[in-house]
Amino acid sequence: MKAHVEREPAARGSAVMLLVAMAFAAACAIVYELIIATISSYLLGNSVYHFSITIGVFMVSMGLGSFLTRYIKSRLVERFILVEVALGIVGGGSAVALYSMYVVVGSDAAYSASMFGVIVVVGSLVGLEIPLLTRILNERGGLRTALANTLTFDYVGALVGSVAFPMILLKYVGLVRTGFVMGLVNVVAGALLVPQSEGGVRRRLGVAGGAAAASAVLILAIALEPSITAGLERALYDSPIITSEQSPYQKLTVTRQGKTWPEPEAPGNQAPVVAKRGNDLRLFIDGQIQFSSVDEYRYHEALVHPAMGAAQSRESVLILGGGDGLAARDVLRYEDVAEIVLVDLDPRIIELCSTHPEIAALNEGALTDPRVRVITQDG
Repeated sequence: MKAHVEREPAARGSAVMLLVAMAFAAACAIVYELIIATISSYLLGNSVYHFSITIGVFMVSMGLGSFLTRYIKSRLVERFILVEVALGIVGGGSAVALYSMYVVVGSDAAYSASMFGVIVVVGSLVGLEIPLLTRILNERGGLRTALANTLTFDYVGALVGSVAFPMILLKYVGLVRTGFVMGLVNVVAGALLVPQSEGGVRRRLGVAGGAAAASAVLILAIALEPSITAGLERALYDSPIITSEQSPYQKLTVTRQGKTWPEPEAPGNQAPVVAKRGNDLRLFIDGQIQFSSVDEYRYHEALVHPAMGAAQSRESVLILGGGDGLAARDVLRYEDVAEIVLVDLDPRIIELCSTHPEIAALNEGALTDPRVRVITQDG
């Protein structure tokens, strides 16, 4: 009787550890899914398509993984740990793998095939988790409790991951590093279960060694991430990158081909010089070009002057979007304009285009003009 009482707290402790590992694994799974969809949207555009395809294929792949668990008949904890280690490597490296595929091959079709392959592998591994954990807990406390607890912790972990990705990880950690960090979390979550794994000491040491090796690789990748990302971005853009950052809403990249822009024609002359083909400043948003200093005037003149010419009153002007300040620049050339209300979702693009000396020179300081009132919200 005494031995039975002593085993109960230990059993509860091991069950709690399994459920905590499940919560971390679920958070990692949803983040992998979001990373794949985000980087695909960033590289190829059409975010609705890529998020929809990623979610759909991921769900089907999870079903495939769940089906395959019927062939796993022994050493369930050990297999669960190995799944977490594999997920840490494959899921954690998914962003850099897809990015590299696009940069090296340069084919949308090849990238899409790679994307589907990564989704199927990651989704299938994720699909193994819930059935394995449910069977492990079923052996220790009954199916009803095992299923309820497993799904509860899985859903909570997925919620945490889905909220943390846009609000914290993407903003402060970055897309590629987030993959490595979540991969490390996945591996550590599995490693915590090594004391519960089946087999003798030698077998457990082997599993622990595999987890340690995977952790070391991911820690090294985290340390090297700035160099990795910088190298991939240099290969992605034709011109040298002078600024690259991730705002809460989008990836902002500024490139320059040629000399520093603007270039004073004479001492004390800070007027912007006319951009030439060999002296081109460009802003990219999520990999898509926002403007090129060579020819942006064609778009903005066609956008602004017909509307301003047709307006009965030009005293107050509303601009939706236009966070680069180029449309506002052309509007301010009309002397009867008293106020411009510029609405843009992302405050960071306003800050970048008003403080970056080369962009501010291109928009002629429009965003800091006292007649311009900036509102940062969805227009």
